[in-house]
Amino acid sequence: MHRLVTGMVFAVSALAALSGRLKLTAWVKRNLSGPGAIVYGLVLMGAAFLPLLPRSYEAVAGVDALTLCAALLA
Repeated sequence: MHRLVTGMVFAVSALAALSGRLKLTAWVKRNLSGPGAIVYGLVLMGAAFLPLLPRSYEAVAGVDALTLCAALLA
């Protein structure tokens, strides 16, 4: 189970990075100043951890929350 979860988180992170990071970086360079981009990036990174806030997770819900967190951070 542990290997499956690790592989799933890695796969989601890699796919999100490949599919969106280059386009997002180009858009940010066109539309935001350097300091503004840093502020928005830090807010987004902080928000990415919200799905992991303590709740009563079942195993499947916990994996979903971890996967969502990885996708938001990628």
